[in-house]
Amino acid sequence: MTLIILLCRLLAWIQRASTLRWRPEHLAVGHSTAIKCGGDLELCGCCGGRDGAEAGVRRQRGALRACQGRSFHHLARVLEDPDPVHRAQARMRRSFFAGRNLALGGCGACVVLLSTYDPVSDQVKEFSVSSCLTLLCSINFCSVITSEGLGNTKDGFHPIHQRFAGFHASQCGFCTPGMCMSLFSALVNADKTSRSEPPCGFSKITKFEAEKAIAGNLCRCTGYRPIADVCKSFAVDVDLEDLGLNTFWKKEAKDANVGRLPCHDQGKICTFPEFLKSEIKSSVDILDNSKNTGLPESQWYRPSSIRELYELLNSDSFSKSRVKLVVGNTGSGVYKENDLYDKYIDLKGISELSVIRRDSEGISFGAAVTISRAIEVLKERKESEPHSNKRLVFNKIAEHMDKVASPFIRNMASLGGNLIMAQRSQFASDVATILLAAGSTVCLQMASERLVLSLGVF
Repeated sequence: MTLIILLCRLLAWIQRASTLRWRPEHLAVGHSTAIKCGGDLELCGCCGGRDGAEAGVRRQRGALRACQGRSFHHLARVLEDPDPVHRAQARMRRSFFAGRNLALGGCGACVVLLSTYDPVSDQVKEFSVSSCLTLLCSINFCSVITSEGLGNTKDGFHPIHQRFAGFHASQCGFCTPGMCMSLFSALVNADKTSRSEPPCGFSKITKFEAEKAIAGNLCRCTGYRPIADVCKSFAVDVDLEDLGLNTFWKKEAKDANVGRLPCHDQGKICTFPEFLKSEIKSSVDILDNSKNTGLPESQWYRPSSIRELYELLNSDSFSKSRVKLVVGNTGSGVYKENDLYDKYIDLKGISELSVIRRDSEGISFGAAVTISRAIEVLKERKESEPHSNKRLVFNKIAEHMDKVASPFIRNMASLGGNLIMAQRSQFASDVATILLAAGSTVCLQMASERLVLSLGVF
């Protein structure tokens, strides 16, 4: 009886998959996504895949334009009135697979690569994030790449996918998309460094960095040895003969060489499309204006200064509203929000909260600075303090923070948000613990004055 029930369920699943999986719109998506909320965005000239049969225009919630061609694998989406409560993972899941969704940020199955562009410095910054915690409106004018954006059955698989298969590093597959994206993020950032060029087929990443790339990505069935072997196979300092069982060479073979592995090609994947850069450059006034964000009116605000933040909070429209201040929204993975907020204020646009100052007394971090950015600054070496006690303290703090959460959470979580949770919700913060031990202080901007308190008093 059990066998018959299982077979019936399997047949029902196959029948359902046959009606859902192979629709043209499903084949036409699943790539890198450039997200712009509100307004209009037209693409032309580069979308001619399959004579335009699959690269058409789809509409959803009033305005949704999606264009994808054979040679331009970016899906451009324009959403009118997106719900601020919606998370990036939920929105992407409606269009293409982006891992699983637990809204906890702890497993790493839904990790994607998020890229931002600074039109002033003309620089692109790529980092991994947990899409189940990322609010949709917070990634306005950002580029998102999922595992399917790296490679798929239609366009061919990425070397990361091929090596995961070749090293037997995936079983149930629940965690694999997130694993791939965490590794890809680490490779992208390592290859952007000024290190010497590696031999053909390798990345600039080291074995230690490669293994740390998947810290926080949980796997319950494969065991981490084959997954670690995949990561280390890209490292410039790896001994290929130390890697485990794989389909590229026999275990006892002495001809193990990188030429037998799927070749790693730096820069093969475009992480930020040129059309979105142009769109950002032409919309600088929108990005700098909290009252004209192109996002849901009276719901999502992005002030560019402390003064604008105070104006919003003191306005009549905010007096009776439930307001949430947002940076990375990672706290929602710890404390579930049963009640929705009326208004959201994105603090990432406030320059005063993102400033980092270094002087003879130490380092000052704005409340919106992410934990990952703080670690980078603490690890920076200054000629003025080569062997000082200050340098030792900074290194120890950085080492401690590097063990907090996981890379894709640290890339989103802010120092200020972490400390506020420790203060208001008795959150067991490892960040607060090490900063207390270092004798850190907190600067509070009140309505009429600035207060400087010890972290313990705070």
